[in-house]
Amino acid sequence: MLKFEDAAVERAALAGEAYIAIPAEVYQNAAGSLQVTAYAACETIARHFLSLYSADPFCSDALAWLGSRIAAFMAPRGYKYNAEASEVILEYAAPKNGVLQLQNTEAIQIQDQYTWLSYENETGAEPDFSDDKAEPAFAVVENGRIVSCACTNDSFYTNGAVEVYVETAPAYRGRGYGKCCAASLISHLQRRGLDVLYKCYATNSASAAIACACGLERTGRRASFVCYADV
Repeated sequence: MLKFEDAAVERAALAGEAYIAIPAEVYQNAAGSLQVTAYAACETIARHFLSLYSADPFCSDALAWLGSRIAAFMAPRGYKYNAEASEVILEYAAPKNGVLQLQNTEAIQIQDQYTWLSYENETGAEPDFSDDKAEPAFAVVENGRIVSCACTNDSFYTNGAVEVYVETAPAYRGRGYGKCCAASLISHLQRRGLDVLYKCYATNSASAAIACACGLERTGRRASFVCYADV
């Protein structure tokens, strides 16, 4: 199925008024239904992609083919295609028919910036506590250091869903800390009646394993062909 991008978004990008442009995006849900969203100006590229690769749209040849066409299309318009930002993303959602049952969790709840900053942060995560309605982070703390955490990001969903991400310091990976933090946060959000989403790169097998271990269901996979203004 081919769907066209919002015309105003496309006009702004092709006029050079946007820093990020996504001329094409490939999405396949868990049932296998495929949708390509593209700029109307890229219709020929999108239809050719569908004719060639609809049976296996996420194979390396398919992604390389579409990426090269998008790069060639956008370059004269002042944009550079970014292959790294366009990696395949797996999307998960928490089931709505229950709350995770936690056992022996080591994660502590951190509700505010003051408490977060009272620890040294080894993870690189930067949760936003500025909003009074901000959700807490859950972290594993060792010797006064945050070594793993799960937080909500700032993605906005009109249906009120919340997206979770996990960060663990390299030296502390493989100990189950990421799962511990993620499960604690997801359980908290479910008890609040919120829909929980989770995304990770398809190449990040550890993050995908956390999603599965927490009982999340894979809803689909997506490749967004991202271009940045060449300034």
